Amino acid sequence: MSLLDKNNRVSNIFYVGTLLSVVGSVLIWNSGLGSNPAHIERLALFVGLWAPTFMGFSNYYKEQ
Repeated sequence: MSLLDKNNRVSNIFYVGTLLSVVGSVLIWNSGLGSNPAHIERLALFVGLWAPTFMGFSNYYKEQ
């Protein structure tokens, strides 16, 4: 199996990654850990921006 072959299993893994990215972003944003709140917010936004990329990969790998 090549890395670029269409595969529902790979698609599902990226879909779960999308959900984890959104949940992780919300958890980081609300965690309050650390002394600099601006750093926490930037990290949460960075993690949240992974979701569209993972969803794009999920759609690419979905078998028709």
